[in-house]
Amino acid sequence: MSHVTGSTYGAFNDIESVNGHIKMCEVFPSAIEGKFEELIRHLDQLTEIVNSITPYEKKKYNFQDFNKPEHYSQDQLDKLAGEIDIQTKTYHKEITTMHHKHDYYLEKKKKILEELDKICEILNQLKQYKNYDSKCTAINKSAITYELNKKLNECGILTLTFRYAVIHLLNEFPSKNGKHIKGFAAKSAVPSSQDFNIDQAVDDYFDEFLTNLKTDEEQVNTELTKLEQLKTEVEKVSKQKQAEAEKQKAEEELKKQQAEEKAKAEQQKADQEKNNDSTNSNKDQSEKKQQPKKESQPVKDKEPAPEKPKDSPAPPKEKEPSAEPQPEPPEQTEKQQPLEKSKTEPSKQSDHQTKEPDPAASSDSTT
Repeated sequence: MSHVTGSTYGAFNDIESVNGHIKMCEVFPSAIEGKFEELIRHLDQLTEIVNSITPYEKKKYNFQDFNKPEHYSQDQLDKLAGEIDIQTKTYHKEITTMHHKHDYYLEKKKKILEELDKICEILNQLKQYKNYDSKCTAINKSAITYELNKKLNECGILTLTFRYAVIHLLNEFPSKNGKHIKGFAAKSAVPSSQDFNIDQAVDDYFDEFLTNLKTDEEQVNTELTKLEQLKTEVEKVSKQKQAEAEKQKAEEELKKQQAEEKAKAEQQKADQEKNNDSTNSNKDQSEKKQQPKKESQPVKDKEPAPEKPKDSPAPPKEKEPSAEPQPEPPEQTEKQQPLEKSKTEPSKQSDHQTKEPDPAASSDSTT
């Protein structure tokens, strides 16, 4: 049965009557020592978490002052807008870094509280073990006391009240080298649960960092607001100047266009006058060239046939085999005469030969 009861069973080798019953240990020293060793391990892990935290100190910002852009040129406005963009990007990165830092502290705080919960759970179990018979709770305290004090002092987040409460709890357990106490030990005052609660201390520890972060973030956000207002003003002035420049450019282009149109109209007028002069000159030269030419002679009118006297009797008709006299053809123009002369001369000669009047007949008619 010794492998079940452990070394503490030796205290009960002799049957001891306590109210007529034999009592056995509910916990053994090895279990208690194991809990203290587990407590030391969690304190070590808590110390590692705390030591990994980078404290945040409040920063001193030297924000750049910018002049009002009303009297800036367009080049100066463009340069100022570029500087504002650079500062704005820098401050936005700063805000983002602060947000990451804020999340980082919250994550670290969460891990610390998780370790503290495990530590408090172990301490509450040890408080229960303290209520058992002192003959069963005697432990080897020398090694535990050294390691425990070392870990408590290394962890800066723990309060003095918490450290004293843990040491006090350790001292409540009897030492194996100490005086043996028969029977159950009387209950003694042990640290309360409130002594082990250091949540407020953890909040205070992180509040310093988070408060500095919040203050710096507010300063940067205030500067960002100023920069955004200044950027809006710069854009407004820039648009006004661009509108004025475009208006001036449009007026200059209009004047240039009007001047070109005027010059073009004058050139067209000069060209028209030149063309008119050239036309008149050509007309005069044409008229001069046409004057030396011979004009074609008009066709002579046909000579009227001689009228017969009304009172004179008609001459007696001669019975001649020749035909009646035919009227002479009209005189031809100079152009036509050479062509028809050869044709008409023979016929005229024949006419003169056949139509020659008789002198005797003419004398009779007169008498």
